[in-house]
Amino acid sequence: MSSARAFPGYDFGWNIVAVLFLCTASLMGTSIYGFIMIADTMARAHGWSDMAAGGLVSAMWLVAPLALFSAPAIRRFGPWGLIVGGLLLLSIAFAGLAIANEFWHVYALRVLMGFGKIAIMVSVPVVVARWFDLRFGTAISIVWAGGSAGGILVAPLVEYLDRTAGFGFSALALAGGIAVVAVIAAAMARARPPEQSVAKAPAKDGEGAAQTPSADAAGPAGTGWILISGIVVATIALGCANVSFLALKPQLLGSFGIDSRTVALIVGVNAAASMIGALLIGWLTDRFGLAWPGVAVGGCYLAGVAIYLFLTAAPLAAVAMFAAVLVGLGGGAAEVLWIGLLKREASGPRFSAVYGAWYFAIQVGYAAGGFVGGWTLTHFGAVGFLLVAAVAFAATPLFSAWRATRWSDWRRRPGPLAVAR
Repeated sequence: MSSARAFPGYDFGWNIVAVLFLCTASLMGTSIYGFIMIADTMARAHGWSDMAAGGLVSAMWLVAPLALFSAPAIRRFGPWGLIVGGLLLLSIAFAGLAIANEFWHVYALRVLMGFGKIAIMVSVPVVVARWFDLRFGTAISIVWAGGSAGGILVAPLVEYLDRTAGFGFSALALAGGIAVVAVIAAAMARARPPEQSVAKAPAKDGEGAAQTPSADAAGPAGTGWILISGIVVATIALGCANVSFLALKPQLLGSFGIDSRTVALIVGVNAAASMIGALLIGWLTDRFGLAWPGVAVGGCYLAGVAIYLFLTAAPLAAVAMFAAVLVGLGGGAAEVLWIGLLKREASGPRFSAVYGAWYFAIQVGYAAGGFVGGWTLTHFGAVGFLLVAAVAFAATPLFSAWRATRWSDWRRRPGPLAVAR
């Protein structure tokens, strides 16, 4: 399954990964981190309230249900068509911010960004799945990490442009950058993935199947509605756990008696650990399958929660930092782990439909996480909040362990394959 262009033995699929990394970095860096900073400046310039600015940030998620219709859209326009179209929508929306002076104008542009975000994010894993089989985990983890990388790069850039040239110029600069990425993606769309056929050696003691997600992608009984419902519920719980931990970390750590400067440092460490976790889990699943890495993700996160519980009695900053690293690693890895699980459940044409349902569910979890977490922290305190977050997150490794049992993956190791893609 290797495709070389200019250099013999070079896998062209990694070019695809690089461009998709650029796409996700542009999307998340601008529509999340960049817009948050522009929205704050616009709100102050126009005299809008903090609640109004927050409403602008949240408006992008209003179109999350469109993810449920991703499969027919991908069949109609192709995944690259949706990616390029989504980037162009983002570019148009940011260009519009430079001239918008009414709240409803900005709100409408933010919803337009939501259309672009859905189009891109439901299509990216489909492209990766078409180019990669054995190394799907590594490839998707690199692409997924683009979102965090975009935030790291774009946020300080927008802050500088905003401070020196104003939010109008910042919006136009982001619009131009996104348009350039759209042109690059359109050029890459012409590449055709190789046929995903893997020559297998005779399996021994169950070897040779665990590392090939598409081998029995549908599972023993296919991907039915009951299974999809379980995926949706577990995913919403994961989204709630991750977002509530992120959004309420200052309040949680503040209740332990940790000062605000240390809290800010811990939040940054948590974000960095999340990106590392997203990168590591892909390599781990490619090397060891989906079973033991899933257990490791759950153990890492729950160990972090247990350390947070210790902080209720002894609020030590160094201990809180270590807990943030563990929770960040587990939280960042869990989403990429899910994509590997979904590819194993429904490879081929059904993957886009199942992934669309999953992506809708994670967006619902994100939207509800702040409210659910805030209510839990208010009514049950720090200990109750941590326990509820642990239970919500545990649904992901439990699902991974259950499906691995069905697939009999626990004792399998990669067998000798003709192609190492």
